[in-house]
Amino acid sequence: MLGTLRKVFLSAGVLFFVLLAAEVGAETTVSFFVEEQYDRFGREEVTALLVEESERALFYVEQGWWNGLSEEEREEGRDYLKILAYEFEGNIFPVLSQTYGWQWEVAAPSKKIHVLIHQMRGQAGGYFRTVDQYDRLQNPSSNQRQMVYLNTAHLRSYHMRSLLAHEMMHLITFHQKEKVYQVKEETWLNEARADYAPTLINYDRIYEGSNLQNRAKIFLENPNNSLVSWQERIADYGALNLFTQYLVDHYGQEILIDSLNSDRVGIASINEALVKNGYEDKFDQIYTNWTVAVLVNDCSVGEYYCYHNENLKDFRIIPKTNFIPLSGESSLTSTDQLQNWGAQWIRFIGGDGDLRLRFFGQSETLFRVPYAAIDRQGKMEVGFIDLNEYQNGEISIINFGSDYYSLTIIPSIQSKQSGFNGAEDYYAFKWEAVTTPRDPEEKLMRELQIEINRLQQMVTHLRSQIALALANQQGIRLGSFDRDLSYGLTQSDEVRALQLFLAIQEPEAYPEGLVTGNFYHLTRQAIIRFQEKYAEEILEPAGLSVGTGYVGPRTRAKLNELLFIKEP
Repeated sequence: MLGTLRKVFLSAGVLFFVLLAAEVGAETTVSFFVEEQYDRFGREEVTALLVEESERALFYVEQGWWNGLSEEEREEGRDYLKILAYEFEGNIFPVLSQTYGWQWEVAAPSKKIHVLIHQMRGQAGGYFRTVDQYDRLQNPSSNQRQMVYLNTAHLRSYHMRSLLAHEMMHLITFHQKEKVYQVKEETWLNEARADYAPTLINYDRIYEGSNLQNRAKIFLENPNNSLVSWQERIADYGALNLFTQYLVDHYGQEILIDSLNSDRVGIASINEALVKNGYEDKFDQIYTNWTVAVLVNDCSVGEYYCYHNENLKDFRIIPKTNFIPLSGESSLTSTDQLQNWGAQWIRFIGGDGDLRLRFFGQSETLFRVPYAAIDRQGKMEVGFIDLNEYQNGEISIINFGSDYYSLTIIPSIQSKQSGFNGAEDYYAFKWEAVTTPRDPEEKLMRELQIEINRLQQMVTHLRSQIALALANQQGIRLGSFDRDLSYGLTQSDEVRALQLFLAIQEPEAYPEGLVTGNFYHLTRQAIIRFQEKYAEEILEPAGLSVGTGYVGPRTRAKLNELLFIKEP
């Protein structure tokens, strides 16, 4: 092939200008041991060709598969491998090694990291073998290399760089945990760091087609999957990735770094890292908050009930919904099961009366059951069901169906703290939802009150429209109240607008109704009456019980609310 070529590649919307060295002179043929459980044909060995080489890595491709491609397909494959090598040298290796640490180990026949791309079962991304890090005298199936494995199915895809980052993180974890600290990381946390690697390297910045988008989709399809129960299924990655994103969002990537550089593993290493970084929260509290966050995802509801990652700002789980009959007494019940560090989201809607929700766990487990109730105005309230020593508890929602639109409970099990390296046991729980109709006379009074409130809101709306119309006729600009107003102002257009609005909208507060533009005694008294009428919103937050007559931020906020109130 001709000497040096300069090509331009488009990778996830970013142009990479890559200086491509001449093709590897002699494509070296090597026989590698592989994992038969991942290999497409259950093989134990694969012969591969050296197709690409960079400063720190050698890229091998399964020989039979490669030779079966057309020349055009091989050329395209070489281009993608050159991009992959460029990404490894420019992003994957430097970011991961500088973040988590790295020590070179002599491995025959080269110090370089070997990447073997061979045919695997299904859409598997890749894998890492610890046996390769040992001498063949210690393990006869060792390739005696610092080595990772990727699937040929993804070769001609930019997703390959995320897969390489994932497997490279496993290699780093092996060195940091097993070589440095002589301990083996629990599988779930090993996978959590690896699956977060594409986000750390910024490969998930563009959400469409990213590893993060893929994991979010998996989580929505398998939301009840346990964080710690690892069964080599694609479903295992959904909740794990979404939880890790949340952990780093609120506590920083130092938690992943410090938990790796520790002689502890799993939850214990996370808790140690939290203490080291000055946090009082423990893993169990963080997990519980996360189960609420994926339902609510709104920082205004609670500081820890949201994601900060822009790509996850609109992410919300869809709960399993139960419909309560709209009239009469009703009772719903169901039995389900969970694993440790797994959760369910169970929503109730409908009904017309008082709702009593009873939860029944098992005494040998530790359940946490937060809940989220949404009222008819869309306001959300988050709380917890208090459980007794038998893991049973209940809550009551008054006027469910009329005052409250929905209730969602989020049971999770948080008993076991360590020893997670495979499938976990399931534990049963049960819930019972009972609605009792309200007294008919009381119900009628409530309906009348609702109608009275609606009519009052209509009157307020009409008054604001009248005030705006009169202001327009008199040449007074009546827009939002954006400036503080106080006693002593004269010939002020803002004061004139304030007086007109009070005269129309709040005649009880300003019976004189003078529109002069001068802020004197009558206007001050009108503001005091207005503030005391809406004391709960204006005075009480400031610790006051008596109006001040000063038009400050809270007073202006209430004025603007009334001015722009919508028709019911």
